[in-house]
Amino acid sequence: MNKKNLNFTENDCKTVLAKYYGDKAVKLINFKLTSISSDEMIGVMGEHLRLNLEVINEANEKENLKFFVKTILAEQEMMAEFTRASNMFNKEIYWYEFLNDVKQECPDVDISFAPKYYWSRENDFIVLEDLCLSGYKLLEELILDMDHLKMALKSIAKYHAASIIYEEVKSKKLGRKYSLLEDYGKYFQETIFRKDENYLGYKYVRCSLKALQTLVDLLPEVGLTSEEFKKRLEILTDQAFEDSKPSSISIVYLQNLVCPKTKILQEKQKTVGTKCPLLTLFFSPYKHYTTKMTIQN
Repeated sequence: MNKKNLNFTENDCKTVLAKYYGDKAVKLINFKLTSISSDEMIGVMGEHLRLNLEVINEANEKENLKFFVKTILAEQEMMAEFTRASNMFNKEIYWYEFLNDVKQECPDVDISFAPKYYWSRENDFIVLEDLCLSGYKLLEELILDMDHLKMALKSIAKYHAASIIYEEVKSKKLGRKYSLLEDYGKYFQETIFRKDENYLGYKYVRCSLKALQTLVDLLPEVGLTSEEFKKRLEILTDQAFEDSKPSSISIVYLQNLVCPKTKILQEKQKTVGTKCPLLTLFFSPYKHYTTKMTIQN
């Protein structure tokens, strides 16, 4: 990791400690950031770090705290530019901030599907709880068994329910239909399918379409001519831009599912735990929840 790309200061550490300890008096002694990414395990849009804080707590005892930090992968300039232009990294920050609002407005809503959020800076870093300290591990198998699938689906269901419940509660308080777009419009601006010729995401889609159409020319014609096939790809792409527009009755959902981390309880035999945190939230679109949208996604 090139640490000069991350502007993380002592004041940031103190903000994290204030969130962690609340009103308790603590003193920061030292802090250190170390990379935990590798060639085999690295984020598509960012690098993973561990923040170590050495503190003196209110009992005058020394404590060592660990947190998980996500940053933009600055060494890959093109990906970093795309991440900033598409606002992907910031959307994840916005989502954690939104969850805090959900918890304040709806205390009974279960947001255990996400790790605890402590601090962030736009297009720079996010500080979260280190789930490894609670026994979470990366799955060794690429294929999930039924127990892990059920666990993951429960977490995704809670994720979906949070935005629905929040809208319902706000609507009742206001005496009218409330939409998340009123207060959180910037959270849900389309990441990829935004029809703006100057936008990097639009250029990415058009380039991908061109590559597919070129590939079609190399394949044998079956049922459709190459030109008909390429025309349908063009129509499908245009439709994707239309389908990506938000509507007034919508749901926040995961557009990009990544195999999640799971909790393993260490007992006489290893058993599947009850929680499955979702760690990749930068694709959090706001879409109309209809059968059509379910099929498309």
